[in-house]
Amino acid sequence: ESTVISEAPMVKKRPRRPNFPYEFKIALVEQSLQPGACVAQIARENGINDNLLFNWRHQYRKGGLLPSGKNMPALLPVTLTPEPDNKIPAPAQEPEQINTPSDSLCCELVLPAGTLRLKGKLTPALLQTLIREIKGSSH
Repeated sequence: ESTVISEAPMVKKRPRRPNFPYEFKIALVEQSLQPGACVAQIARENGINDNLLFNWRHQYRKGGLLPSGKNMPALLPVTLTPEPDNKIPAPAQEPEQINTPSDSLCCELVLPAGTLRLKGKLTPALLQTLIREIKGSSH
């Protein structure tokens, strides 16, 4: 009596893409931004594809190359109140030049669905995050 054993076809798994540490990415990007630096040479010397370093540089310039979950400003819940009849409000009058405390500073963004007002200290990191979120919601 003979037994026939058939082999199951081998399924080749794709190799996982490496997840490079944030510090490694930043170091290479900053090195590549130095005057006279050759991006392709820096990439090859560090064992990565040239296009990957170009991509990191692009993300860095747009403010998108941030460590996951670190140093990210927290976004607060916001409630939009529609303007009556969805009319665009008239521009605010030019405020008088006076010294105002930083907690009374305000940034106002008029949107089709209503007006967003941010009060208090507006840091560059918070504004970058706000702009990135607004751009992301338009897709």
